[in-house]
Amino acid sequence: MGKERAYSAKPSITSGDQFRASLPGPPRRHGGRRGRWGQARPVGAGEANGGKRGWWGQARPMGAVSRRAKSRANKFKKRWWANDKRIKKGGIGKTDRPTRAVVYPSYALNTPEDKPGVLLACYNWSQDAARLGGLWQGSDPTKQNAIVSTIIADLAIMHKMTESELWALVDSHHVHDWYRDEFTRGAYGFFGPGQFSSLFGQIQRPAAVGRLFVAGEITSIYHGWVVAALNSSFRAVHQMLLAEFVRAGKDTHKQIYIIILLAKLIVKWGLSASEPEREYDTNPKGMAGWQVLLGMLGEDV
Repeated sequence: MGKERAYSAKPSITSGDQFRASLPGPPRRHGGRRGRWGQARPVGAGEANGGKRGWWGQARPMGAVSRRAKSRANKFKKRWWANDKRIKKGGIGKTDRPTRAVVYPSYALNTPEDKPGVLLACYNWSQDAARLGGLWQGSDPTKQNAIVSTIIADLAIMHKMTESELWALVDSHHVHDWYRDEFTRGAYGFFGPGQFSSLFGQIQRPAAVGRLFVAGEITSIYHGWVVAALNSSFRAVHQMLLAEFVRAGKDTHKQIYIIILLAKLIVKWGLSASEPEREYDTNPKGMAGWQVLLGMLGEDV
């Protein structure tokens, strides 16, 4: 969490009480209850209004979103999926078996047939990852036989091979449970049925009476990708400036300064070639303005 303060001869856009936060999954999950975020709730909140105007209004919906994912890579003695099954240009294979998704590499496509290759033999998330995680016996590869055996069985059925054929080709393997990763304690935000429409607006809204602005991939429609984290930082800064514009009141000099900053932000940020239109509505009279206003009022709709 970084404290925002303008150091300039120009009008200050903050008074030391604005915060912009970008958090990984677990702090969001425990927001307002455990750890450092236990001290964040009093910022404009208080038990009298049930924390409605504090961080708690954003912590609950973010804690409801699943963040479990599991990946498992196999190094095979040869790239059998390309050599024998003609899957040469990458892609994803899907199944209703526990593996769920197999990711075929789209790189090193010119590797000789007698050379080894790595296959992301299993990549799943949410409840599927939790179920497969039940077979987890530790990070030591020698203790991952239950998971590996399950995935090899799925690969055999998906590709019409025998398990013994695949086992003969296995060189090594690695299983990674992102929920047990000491640095992430979870993967990207995965919205379940009905959660996006009911929770996303509240997650994006400023908290603590418009003084706490939350950024991170979960606050973007592209959650799970780097562009989501980048876009969310643009939205958080834009919301912070809009909130300061409202607080400026009749201070025309300060309002003009903020308008200039908003224009510079939009122009310098630009539009990505992969995005035909901006995901965040920057119109102060549109959704951007409503989100900031509701956040400053501490109200919900």
